Amino acid sequence: MPQLSLQSPARRLLAVAAGLAVLGVAAAGIVRAYQAGQARAAWDAGALQRAVQLEPDDAEGWHRLGRWEELSFTQGNLERAREHYRQATRLNPYDSRYWLDLANLLAVTGAPQEAEAAVEHALRVDSHTSATLWAAGNFWLRTAEPRRGFPYLRAALEADPGLAPALIQSCHNAVRDPDVVLREVLPPRPRFLLVYLWLLVRQEEEAAAARVWRTLVEMGGDFKAEQAMFYIDYLTDLGIMSMDAGPSTQAWGDLKRLKLVPETGGEGELLHNADLRQPILNGGFDWRLVPYSDVSVSLGEGRPGTNLPSVTIRFSGEENLFYHPFQQLVPVIPKTRYRLTAWMQTEGITSDRGPSLAVGDAHSIHSDMAPARSPALVGTNDWHRVELEFTTGSNTQLVWLVIERHHSQRVDGRIRGVVRLSELSLRQVGP
Repeated sequence: MPQLSLQSPARRLLAVAAGLAVLGVAAAGIVRAYQAGQARAAWDAGALQRAVQLEPDDAEGWHRLGRWEELSFTQGNLERAREHYRQATRLNPYDSRYWLDLANLLAVTGAPQEAEAAVEHALRVDSHTSATLWAAGNFWLRTAEPRRGFPYLRAALEADPGLAPALIQSCHNAVRDPDVVLREVLPPRPRFLLVYLWLLVRQEEEAAAARVWRTLVEMGGDFKAEQAMFYIDYLTDLGIMSMDAGPSTQAWGDLKRLKLVPETGGEGELLHNADLRQPILNGGFDWRLVPYSDVSVSLGEGRPGTNLPSVTIRFSGEENLFYHPFQQLVPVIPKTRYRLTAWMQTEGITSDRGPSLAVGDAHSIHSDMAPARSPALVGTNDWHRVELEFTTGSNTQLVWLVIERHHSQRVDGRIRGVVRLSELSLRQVGP
């Protein structure tokens, strides 16, 4: 076979020219691909049309052009969008996104059978990723047979638990039946039921929330009490408004039976965590700490010789506060006598209105119970015992126990100093 010699100048020039021609073709292709990519990335009909003209075999370009036609309300055209989606599926039948967008548009434009076929094709292409499962299930939620989507939505939750809030909300809106959602959509794990419970509480669907709570309790205690405080507080607020503490105390009892909330205090003690040795839950029927910018609350040493902690409240001296940061809501019996005791100490309380221990009916607007208060403490006071006796009103089911400080009437009524509270107890002393 004869060999091509590049020794002569003419032949070298010919080889260079051929190489440049090849490079020119490649460069033109690169430029065209770059221009098509730039046009495809733009959200503009003209640019997207140039993209498909430059690269007519690019399925993504046709898909993006279809999206523009579908979503541009003033200039778009749904028929053109549908054809662009179909072209994308013809060029690349292995991308589930193309089939799902086509299915949604077919459903909107009155072709339900074709839409169902497109969804089934998308699932044949990809039956495992959460995005496809979520989109396929959501397609069925918008039809007359929403429950056909539940298996896909359940699988989507298993694949991506982060979808839970939006997915559970969509399912509940579709059927409005917590039993169906619990049975057919949610994997039997507390994390998903807690999300569902939170959504129902936010929408104030009391009966549905109670159904989800019962199922959660029946599962056992594979969650933390802090995760359920929002539900106890919701029931407590309802109980205060309706003057019925039954549901909230029953739910609190559920947490105790599941051993998520420890039993504290001796026999007859009504305060939860009266000795302050357990972590504060900041909700339910445990202690609550209301944050204030000019007050710090912490646990410190209690009365010498007791080895018990105290709640320590420090006032910065910046504000004339009405203050009730440390409090507990306690279930009680109407028309019953109780005794509240505690040990208190103060250091350098500067205001004429110092802190005091108080107890009153949580339904104060409708109550015939007289609130009880200890004397307000100013200056420095050594540890001393405080005792309050009170009788609940004829409708009293819940009382607030609180450390409070009322506004001073003086011009410079700002409060500085420290108050400590320890060894609290609330017990029934008479009918």
